[in-house]
Amino acid sequence: MNMFSSSTNQSTKRKLATTEIDDSSDPSDNSALGNRDEERFRAMEWKREELGDIGVYVSQNPVLLSDLLDKLKSQKGTRVTMPGFTKHLIKFTKEVLPFSLNDINWNKDISICFDREREAMEQIREVQRNLVDFADRTESEIPFSVDKLAKRLLHRWFEDTFDFLVEVKEMLQKLNNPNLSHDVSKEDTTILKDSEFAHLFMKFTEIFFLKPEVSENKKTVLKIRNKVVGCVPDIGFYEHDGERHRARLLIMLTELKSNALKKRADEGEDSNLPWIERYLESVVKGQIGMQLVSECWNSTFCPNTLGIICMKTKIMFLYLEMNPEQYEALTKNQDLKGKTSCIQYSKPYDIMKKEDRDQLIDILFWLGCVQKQDFHSYYLM
Repeated sequence: MNMFSSSTNQSTKRKLATTEIDDSSDPSDNSALGNRDEERFRAMEWKREELGDIGVYVSQNPVLLSDLLDKLKSQKGTRVTMPGFTKHLIKFTKEVLPFSLNDINWNKDISICFDREREAMEQIREVQRNLVDFADRTESEIPFSVDKLAKRLLHRWFEDTFDFLVEVKEMLQKLNNPNLSHDVSKEDTTILKDSEFAHLFMKFTEIFFLKPEVSENKKTVLKIRNKVVGCVPDIGFYEHDGERHRARLLIMLTELKSNALKKRADEGEDSNLPWIERYLESVVKGQIGMQLVSECWNSTFCPNTLGIICMKTKIMFLYLEMNPEQYEALTKNQDLKGKTSCIQYSKPYDIMKKEDRDQLIDILFWLGCVQKQDFHSYYLM
């Protein structure tokens, strides 16, 4: 998983590397990126100010998900065809996941015991039972004989929704019985680790036909100014386009460590700062911003990049709108001539709260359709 380390240097498992190179070298010559580059392949602490130095800024306020979806659709054009049955699945998803776990302490320490987890587990079991009944009832009511794809999509949706509920229940079981968690140590007595929440979110996305992939060998390397920057997104959602013979990054997933988030907005902090900077540490925002820049040419939405950051049970969308002329100037170490790019972001959405979850459904189903492209080939052939 992609994590920001708890160490003071904020190192990441998503390797963001920088090595100084001679300006006279050929940026297309990757021979400079051999063993020496691998030895220096480490996280780079790009801060807010450094991101500004290359003309990349952060929007002042969060963007509405509906507005973000409109932006994505305008980039993708009319090439995305959503199966007609998707509108039913959007409705079904809201109906069969009615729960909200508002009072669960996901940061619970092994020394604290509550009964709320037991109640929540029974609540999830009831949701599972109702889901099974719903699937049986729906299959008998809809004439699937005339639409084999709709039947296949319903079965896939049911299985992935059920699996997500299983994952939620297992996390609650660990909170209720710390002995089930093998990672608890004397140094860190928190029961649920950050990586478990990223895994939970990935299970959630599968409801919407999205498929996360480990991308260890998908290293992106580019030259920005006088530095070689490398980015390896450990987890990504890739669009496989047979015509282009390469996988394009649909969504870059970043899992934040607990210490990457500000506990609360500092009272003395500048109220004119962008909303997101009141909640993320400066170095973290710089690193994520640089990752978005690194992936923009490999993105489905090229030259723009879509990302999601995972913060426990909450997620936030990020969208870099990259100026192509600015990107070219950066890679050629030329004067930007005032050209800038902007990172937009959504407010956080908690996938354990029904109200927030419902707002994510439309955009995630659309992204799932973008990734799958041809549903008939994917599910029926």
